[in-house]
Amino acid sequence: MENATAIDIPVADVHTDDVLEVARRITPIVRAASHESERVGSMTPEIVELFKRTKLFWLLTPQELGGWGADIITTMKVLEMLSRADASAGWSLMANVNSTGFIGGAGSEALLELIHGGPEQPIVAGMFAPLCRAERVDGGFMLGGSYSFGSGSKHANWLAAGALLADGDSSREIVYFAPRAEVNLKENWDVIGLVGTGSYDYEIPRRFVDEDLIIYRQGAEILRGQPSMRLDLPSIAAAGHAAVALGMGLQSIDELQKVLAARKPRAGQVGAADQQLFRHGFSLAEGRFRAARSYCYELFAEGLATVEGGDRLSELQIHRLRQVTTLVHHAAYEMADFAFTWSGSGALRAKSAMGRCFRDVRVAMNHIYVDPSTLTNASPLILASYASDEDLVGFEG
Repeated sequence: MENATAIDIPVADVHTDDVLEVARRITPIVRAASHESERVGSMTPEIVELFKRTKLFWLLTPQELGGWGADIITTMKVLEMLSRADASAGWSLMANVNSTGFIGGAGSEALLELIHGGPEQPIVAGMFAPLCRAERVDGGFMLGGSYSFGSGSKHANWLAAGALLADGDSSREIVYFAPRAEVNLKENWDVIGLVGTGSYDYEIPRRFVDEDLIIYRQGAEILRGQPSMRLDLPSIAAAGHAAVALGMGLQSIDELQKVLAARKPRAGQVGAADQQLFRHGFSLAEGRFRAARSYCYELFAEGLATVEGGDRLSELQIHRLRQVTTLVHHAAYEMADFAFTWSGSGALRAKSAMGRCFRDVRVAMNHIYVDPSTLTNASPLILASYASDEDLVGFEG
């Protein structure tokens, strides 16, 4: 892979305590770097430094640890805004924000001293899936293994990884951490979409990890931070993926607008925007996208209200959040597919922003968080909720 070349980007004024305003101010810079990010296969050094300076890597990290301590809705809006500028940057940031924030909320004091105690704030990337087995030994565990899809790993200073711990007749999933210098990062991300996420494979050599330096993946106790940290980990991850998909859907509309504004109709032909077929198709795709977006924010706001009230998400709420995350991906893909089709031959060019947007959405659709099983798993509980009136608030006639 070629070395990244510096790009000439303006310095944003980020002196504000409103993180949404910070995101708005830097969006043009993120958009300007998108082609270079795709060329080098990861965030450019300039964007990494910008996200550090604006503390966006620590969007979910509790304020007492130097982060923004943002609630889940604000977090989604920031990720949506930046993904609208560059899906790869939004996706990569999402991965770092979720992993780093999770440690801040659920990590022991010993783990925080290790990860937050260095000269730099931690930026964490990695795969939480239990892809190796942990062996319990005196005082901790022996573990290590090979992992894939380490989005945002090139600029991370810590890598997270999952392991399966056999505990008597049952098993538990744990997450452990290794400093970047001790991880074999394989810069092998060679894909057709979300190219700039740097989602490399990596290997953590087998090692001893003290019991105080791991986090249990399910049922982790939240020790500090804002109420949003008490959403279960899969729901926090779903919020991030949904926000990135929404940003991609909006980007496809932005790029379609640019194409239509620049295109001159041929003599004797009606311009695309004036054709009945275009108008009907656009209204349908855009309406479905906006409906899915509204429903998505509605459900995550309800989830936030639940944990702010001191309760845990119900099983129905968890499944609905997974359902809507899948729905917004389908709606974003439909919007991007429509925009790509009506963009004509220009979208086929290697450096076309519209073409990149379409490829990014298509690749995002293949993630496990939007696997068809999210819908089949949600169906029984959703159907039962109608029989019990559990989920009919606001629908009474």
